Amino acid sequence: MRLTNRPSNLRALALAACLALPAAACDDDSGSTTPVTDTQDATTDTGGDASPEAVGTDCELAKDPVGTTFFVDSLVLEQPDALKDIINDLWAKDIEVGRFILLFHIAAYDAATGAAQVSVGTGVIEEDVYKWGETPSTLNLQFDGCQFVTVGDAQITLNPATVSKPIVVSTLDVTGVIDADVTTLAPANLTGGITKTNAAGLDVLLDPEDPENSIRLDLLELLEGAGVPAVDTDNDGEGDTFELSGTLTGTVVTNVDLTE
Repeated sequence: MRLTNRPSNLRALALAACLALPAAACDDDSGSTTPVTDTQDATTDTGGDASPEAVGTDCELAKDPVGTTFFVDSLVLEQPDALKDIINDLWAKDIEVGRFILLFHIAAYDAATGAAQVSVGTGVIEEDVYKWGETPSTLNLQFDGCQFVTVGDAQITLNPATVSKPIVVSTLDVTGVIDADVTTLAPANLTGGITKTNAAGLDVLLDPEDPENSIRLDLLELLEGAGVPAVDTDNDGEGDTFELSGTLTGTVVTNVDLTE
């Protein structure tokens, strides 16, 4: 963890405090807000047993989903425990105020086979129109009814305002559901990993509105300090990747221009 313009002996104190407390206790909230568009206000209630396995194969898509774009209105980290209390509060705020726009765009779908291709990546909103903020990742999906799973190698890049560089989630597996009317993406379960190489030099900013003076948590130091194990994905006998899991939901947006 790095504290901007603070003596190094305070780093350990801040790390211990932020591991023990929710992010709100570490945050220096200035109270400022960013205007939010109407499409960013949408939330999805997935109460009850709404897991993809429970509801996905009981329906069929009522229309061709090609061209549909979902705005991810929640992204909740479940593992590792050392991150979720800090990250979830920060990301929820980032999404709410428009500092973290993640788009899920269905580019191709074959109704006969269920094969599909989607683009997933960071977006921006300009004059109330969603656009890609960077080149998105391409994921191959297989649909069974309304349920989908990723096929083959997959990774996505997350770039909320509360990190100093993009987070690359590799070895990604996603199981999700799109409702029959193709208006809601909910729920989707994600598993993947972040490599030590990507985590190195990646800071979590507790006050993204004032990055120069924000308390910064070094992600690699945070994970290793909390004893989060790294798995060996390249079979060299050394742990190299921290496992992540979480869920996301999304709602359709139509004010989009995703031409690249």
